[in-house]
Amino acid sequence: MDLWIDYRERPLGRLIWDLEIDTGSQDLTWIREIRIKVLAAGPLTITPYFDGTVFASYTATPVTTTTPVIIPVPIGREYKGRTPRLLVTSSYEFSPYWIEIRYRGTGNVSEKKIQRITS
Repeated sequence: MDLWIDYRERPLGRLIWDLEIDTGSQDLTWIREIRIKVLAAGPLTITPYFDGTVFASYTATPVTTTTPVIIPVPIGREYKGRTPRLLVTSSYEFSPYWIEIRYRGTGNVSEKKIQRITS
């Protein structure tokens, strides 16, 4: 009997990446910055939701389609709520490595936390 070990050099490709984010708090949360590391063949649309309400989407186009890139997503102060969710979609297959959010809650006025979610 042969034993085969298989691994992937990058995450599987997909068209949708739906992320429920647990900030560990029931207070209001403001997302200040989003960064996503991805290998993508075309534009990505990042749509934030808070408490089931959709906020303005952002479309990011990677500068290369042959190597993973980190895409910063500019955010205003309007992205807030108690239960954040991010929806990343594309018409082209993409391979997400991780998404990182920088946020703050109601109770910690100046402290900003960073949470990284891997695919």
